[in-house]
Amino acid sequence: MSGARGVGVFDLSAAVMPFFGFILGIWGILGFLLYNTVSFISFAVGSSDLTLGLPVWYYILSIFSLVLYCALPSILWYMFPLKGEEEASYPRLDTSSHVIKYYLISVITIIAYLLFSTISSGFRIKLGRLALLMATWFTQYLDTVLIVGIPMLILWSVIRNRTITINERMVLAFLITGALASAIAGYLIYRNSLQLAPDLFHDYEKVLRGEAGVVWSDDGMNAVERYDTFWNSFSVVIAVMLNVLLAVEVLFMRSIEKKVTRPIVHLSEVLTDYADQEEDGFNPEEVREQCMPYRYGYGEVSDLTRTCVDMVGEIDTYTKNLQTVTAEKERIGAELDIASRIQNDMLPGIFPPFPDRTEIDLYASMTPAKEVGGDFYDFYFVDENHLALTIADVSGKGVPAALFMVISKTLLQNQTLAGGSPREVLTLVNHQLCQNNTSMMFCTVWLGILDVTTGKLVAANAGHEYPVLRRCGGPFEMMYEKHDPPLGLKDGLRFREYELQLAPGDCLFEYTDGVTEATDASEALFGEGRLEEALNVSGENDPEKLINSLYGSISEFVKDTPQFDDITMLCVKYLGKAEESGETKQARISVPADLAHLDEVMAFTGQQLESAGCGPDDQFTITVAVEEIFVNIANYAYDGKEGNADISFSFNEEERMVKMVFTDSGFPFDPTSQPRPRLTSTPGNKPVGGLGSHIVKKTLG
Repeated sequence: MSGARGVGVFDLSAAVMPFFGFILGIWGILGFLLYNTVSFISFAVGSSDLTLGLPVWYYILSIFSLVLYCALPSILWYMFPLKGEEEASYPRLDTSSHVIKYYLISVITIIAYLLFSTISSGFRIKLGRLALLMATWFTQYLDTVLIVGIPMLILWSVIRNRTITINERMVLAFLITGALASAIAGYLIYRNSLQLAPDLFHDYEKVLRGEAGVVWSDDGMNAVERYDTFWNSFSVVIAVMLNVLLAVEVLFMRSIEKKVTRPIVHLSEVLTDYADQEEDGFNPEEVREQCMPYRYGYGEVSDLTRTCVDMVGEIDTYTKNLQTVTAEKERIGAELDIASRIQNDMLPGIFPPFPDRTEIDLYASMTPAKEVGGDFYDFYFVDENHLALTIADVSGKGVPAALFMVISKTLLQNQTLAGGSPREVLTLVNHQLCQNNTSMMFCTVWLGILDVTTGKLVAANAGHEYPVLRRCGGPFEMMYEKHDPPLGLKDGLRFREYELQLAPGDCLFEYTDGVTEATDASEALFGEGRLEEALNVSGENDPEKLINSLYGSISEFVKDTPQFDDITMLCVKYLGKAEESGETKQARISVPADLAHLDEVMAFTGQQLESAGCGPDDQFTITVAVEEIFVNIANYAYDGKEGNADISFSFNEEERMVKMVFTDSGFPFDPTSQPRPRLTSTPGNKPVGGLGSHIVKKTLG
C-alpha cells in the first residue's frame, strides 16, 4: 500500500482473513500470520536487499496490521453480545441484528487496518490523493468482505448446522441482487465514460504500450493519475450502491423478522417445550400466555398462532381423555386377568389327576383366544368306578362366553354328580340354560361316563365335534356318530346316547372346533384330515405328550397368524382294571421305541422285580423275555418311524404273580397267531420273524 495506485485491487484475503478469524479463532490468526511471514521471507531471500530499503518498524507495523485485521473481527464479535444474549453466539447471519453486527465489525476492522497500513507507509502520498486512495481501499475491502465474506460465512454455517434459515436465504438473495445491480450500473457508467472522455482510456493505453510519455491534462494530472482517479471514483460509486442495497435488505429483514420470522421461531420454541415437557404436566395455559403477543392480529402468522393454540388445547383434552380411558382399560385388564385366573382355577389343572387310579391315564389343556374364553373341559369321579368326561364350547368369545361357560360347567357337573345318565344330564341342563336366555347363547357339549372297571363308555353329543378313537395298536380314526342340537337353543329337546367299549390300551381324544378351524395366513383350515394325520404321525402313547405334539403341529401350521378361537383338547387312555386279589404293586413307563432306550427299560424291569421280591432266576427269565419284546417293538412296530412303547408292571402279592403289558401304536401284530418257527432249517432257508415270540413263549412257559 505504499504506492500511489489503488486500482485493480480485489484482494480475496480481505474476506478470507476475517473469515478464518471468525470460525477458527486463534488458530486461524496464527495460520495467516505464519503464511504472511513465510511469504515475506521467500520474497526477501530472492532480493539482494533483505529489507528492500524499508525500515524495520515498517515490517513490525505491517505484521501487526495483518494480525489485527485477522483477529479483530472475532474479538469484537464475542466481546459484544447482542441484547437478550447471555454470551455471544457462534458467528451466524441468521438475524438482521447479526447482519448489522457483522457489517459494523467489518467497517471497524477495515478502518483500523487502513490506519495502521497508512502509518506504516510513512505518509508518502499527498493528503488529497491519500484521502481518495483511502476511500477507494475502504470501499474495495468492504465490497470484498460483503460479496465474498458473507457467502463464505453462510456456507460454513450450513456445513456446521446442517440447515439454512430464512434470513440467511434472504441475505444471499439481496447480496446477489446487489452485486448484479452494481455490475450493471458499473457497466453503464463505463460505457458512458467512453462516450464522454474517450481520450482518458486512449492516453492510458498509449502510455502502457510506450507509444507516448507522460500525458498531462488541463487539471494538472497525467494520464495514469486520471485513469486511477476515474476507477477510484467508480469503485466508490459501486460501493455506495452496494451498501445502500444492503441497508434496504437489513430494513426488509427486520420487518420480516418482526412480522414473520420471530413469531414463527417463538412459536416453534414454545411448541417444542410443550412437546418435551408434556409428560411432566406442561400446562397448556402457559402456551396460550406465551403466544398471546402474536395470537391477536391479522395475517397468516396470527392465524397459524391461533391454530397452534387451539391444537394444544385439543391435545390437552385428548390427553386427559386418553389417560382416563387408559386407566379404565388397565382396570378392566386387571379384572380380566383375575377373571382368567379364576376361570383357569375352575378347570382341573393338576396332572396326573388321579395318581392312585391305574385304570386310566388322562391329560387336558385349554388355550383361550382372548383373556378369558368360552371353552372348557372337566373330569371327575361320579362314584368309585365311574369317571365323567366333559368337553364343551360356548358360543361367542370374551367375557360373555366365560360367564356362560361358568354356568354351563356348574350345571353339567351338578346334574352328573346327582347320578343321571349323559342323556338325562344334557336334557336337564338344556332346560335350565333355556330359561331367560335372552342373549340366545348356546353351548356344544360332549359328555361321557366311563366305567373304569369294565371299559364301558356311555356318551352323548350335543352338537360337539366328533371324537377320535385309537384302538390298541391301531391308528387314530374319527368316530362319525350322530349329533344332537347344542344346549340352550330350544327347550324340551331329547338327547340320544351311545355306548363304546374300550379295551386296555385304547385312547380317546376329544377337542373343540378351535383345533380343526385353526387357520393359516391363506385362511386354510387345519381340518379333520390334518388332525388325524398329526395324531398318527406323533406316535405318542402318553396323553400329555400326544396333546403337546398336536399343539406343536397346529402352531407350525398357523405360524404367525393370530389365534381366532379357543383351543381345548382332552385325551384319556384306558389301561384296564388291575386284579384285586392281593395286588399291591403297580408301575408304568413310556419310552421311545428305540434300542437306545433298552437300558432304561431293563433298569425299570429290574427295579420293579427287585421291589417285588423276585429271586435271581425269575428275574433273569423275565428280563430275557422283556428284552425280546422291546427289541421286536423297536425294530418292527413303526417301520423305521418314531413312536413310543408303554410298559405297565403289576404284582399280585397273594398269588406271587408278575404281569407286564407292552403297548405300542405301530403296525397291528398278534404274536399268538404266528406259526411256530422251523428251528431245524438250515440258516439260508430259515424264514424271517417268529423266533423272538417263540423265545418269549418258551422262556415264560
